[in-house]
Amino acid sequence: MTAVLHPSAPQSAPQSAPQSAPQSAPQSAPAARRERAKLACLGATWRRWGRYAATSGVATGVSEGALLVLYGAHVLTASAAAVVASLAGTVPSYAMGRLWIWPEADRRRPGRQAAGYWMVGLASLALSSLLTGVAAANAPSGRTAHLAVVGIAYIGTYGALWALKFAVYQRFLFRPLAPVPVEEDAMERVGSPGPG
Repeated sequence: MTAVLHPSAPQSAPQSAPQSAPQSAPQSAPAARRERAKLACLGATWRRWGRYAATSGVATGVSEGALLVLYGAHVLTASAAAVVASLAGTVPSYAMGRLWIWPEADRRRPGRQAAGYWMVGLASLALSSLLTGVAAANAPSGRTAHLAVVGIAYIGTYGALWALKFAVYQRFLFRPLAPVPVEEDAMERVGSPGPG
């Protein structure tokens, strides 16, 4: 009979395991929530970069097409074609940026956003026009090689400015509305305390 009652020792081991689990759970739950929030934020950032890349692809296609047609057909000089091409690409870029890349951005000052966007665009335009003109002046004389060098200079300039422009748009132009602090939100729901 004593051999049958002896298995009471293994029952004490499972009792100590549940006691340690609740102690570690409160410590790991906030860490798990923070980790999930970081991953969600990282996922949102990568989606935004993906949308920015797609928008840049559309704008670059419009701009590069305009540049090659206008300059290749001898309608405009390389610098003038770069100006027109940049303006042509800025229109879809702004519309897609405001409505698709940063849909949660503050919409109370669209004029300020548009002006800032066009200022960044004009700075890019000035630099790309300058470098495209320099490339055209120094490009080989053969028609195909000349046009290829001018096109590469134009794309290269925008590629170099791509990440910088994203940072400016993200930080300054398309910031989301400031979230309401939790304490204020809770006070609005509960209301002011009555006489107690």
